[in-house]
Amino acid sequence: MQSIAKSEAQPSPQDLVNPYPLVQLHHWFTMAQWPVTRMKTYLESCRGPSPAAEEMRCSYLAVLQQCEDLLHDVSLSPAMREHLAREEAQLDAAIHAQRTRKVGVRRKAAPAQMAAD
Repeated sequence: MQSIAKSEAQPSPQDLVNPYPLVQLHHWFTMAQWPVTRMKTYLESCRGPSPAAEEMRCSYLAVLQQCEDLLHDVSLSPAMREHLAREEAQLDAAIHAQRTRKVGVRRKAAPAQMAAD
């Protein structure tokens, strides 16, 4: 077997997302929510070893709660949700097309076949 020389390079995940700005912004927004929720949960589950540390934990927890509330209060207009859904469908189709693209492999013909041709 002989592989095909100079096959086309696969686009990076960033290259796939670039044409879909709403999907990209939604992804970044979701990425911002995750650490806030994680840290809030962590701080809720522990207690400060001293009164000063407990006061600091409570202050940080209050700020994280405000951040989480702000992030949860964000809602998209119906038109933006529709546009985001269209972009997500287009991106899913592009990803599916990339996964199903077949890479060809050339086979060398056996000497007996070459003589028969």
